[in-house]
Amino acid sequence: MLLLALALAQERDPPGAPDGDALLASAQTHVRNLPGCWLMKGDSRDHWDAGIFGEGDRHWLLEGRLVDGLWQDFAFNPAADNQTPPDENDKRRSMFGRFPDAEADQDAGRQSVLQALSDDVSVQYVEKDGPGWKLVRTLRGGTALNNTLVLHYDAALRPWRWAVSIIDPVVVAGDRGKAKIVRMEAVLEADEHGAPRSENFTGTFAQWPFKVEVSAVTRWTAGPC
Repeated sequence: MLLLALALAQERDPPGAPDGDALLASAQTHVRNLPGCWLMKGDSRDHWDAGIFGEGDRHWLLEGRLVDGLWQDFAFNPAADNQTPPDENDKRRSMFGRFPDAEADQDAGRQSVLQALSDDVSVQYVEKDGPGWKLVRTLRGGTALNNTLVLHYDAALRPWRWAVSIIDPVVVAGDRGKAKIVRMEAVLEADEHGAPRSENFTGTFAQWPFKVEVSAVTRWTAGPC
């Protein structure tokens, strides 16, 4: 099965396709260290549903300065129509860039993207994608090579879309024992200048006796510093 998948992947790389490892390195760089200086404003809406354990909705307004991937003066505040009051431990972040505090990288969405970008893979191949290119990688976990990282690039080979898809459940170990990613989608997009444009994170996670469905969506507006 794996040898057949590898053979099919090799056939998909068309003549003149860019090197897959170089494309991956570019995607890793741009999501954490995206070049330039940007004044960012974001609108974020989060929802979670844990069944009998409760559900909630939060609406955040975000802003900050993003300098070569490092967030400065980052602020997150509840919007006027926010429904579920945040508690003192809430820290709304972005999946793009880096934060001075190490706690930011513990966010589930950030972790999923960073892990997928560094994960070992079963299959990797490059396809033409309109005027640009697409890099497809299958991820570890699951049983049928269904979990993927798909990266999109423009004609100049600048990454503009990062998409992690978990549709084959994956068991993960944490501080409180084993949990399961039942399904998960994390999608980041950059605008034509390379600045963040949107972030979408949805998933269902289970750890007995809890099961929770979450979604987090951020729309960004970027201007030069």
